[in-house]
Amino acid sequence: DFINNKVEARLQQPQIYSTGDAYHFYGVVNEQIETYSTWTTVKTPAGSDVRVIAWTSDDVDMSAELKLAYRDEILKSYPTASIMGSATNKYNCHSYAWYKQSTSNTYNMPDPYHYMNDGSYYKISALQLNARIYYKNGPDGPHSGVCYTKSRVYSKWGFKCFVLHKWMNCPYYNAATAVSYWKLS
Repeated sequence: DFINNKVEARLQQPQIYSTGDAYHFYGVVNEQIETYSTWTTVKTPAGSDVRVIAWTSDDVDMSAELKLAYRDEILKSYPTASIMGSATNKYNCHSYAWYKQSTSNTYNMPDPYHYMNDGSYYKISALQLNARIYYKNGPDGPHSGVCYTKSRVYSKWGFKCFVLHKWMNCPYYNAATAVSYWKLS
């Protein structure tokens, strides 16, 4: 009841309750998914601290059946996409793109703001090899990826799969999405 009351209050008073983790928490409680619990920091190339959620040996990843279902869902909805890694809760798109380009990454980064604002990266006008792409206000929220070619991007789709896709062919893009490109300083 506590969670339901908070969600109701948030819906009725959006000026007080900003968007953020409450809906995610509500979904996690209802779906009974184990969540991260250990916060730590990583450093940007320029030395700024960035708070991340660390995967620990106590955390539980999703079932093999759920991983397969997410893979099938992506391939059905985005037939030109290639699955490069299975679904996992261990890391997210921002951590992959800005911190560590590896499927063995164990950090979930809520916001890559410091990477784009502390001099670690500078904005460029078009997608280039190894550049970062940031989808600011896409339909499924903010998203980050790493350019593989001038038109294809590696990115982790939330808690779903790690995917190679055309930069405009993903759940994070539509014509209204503000997209920016970033190169390491």
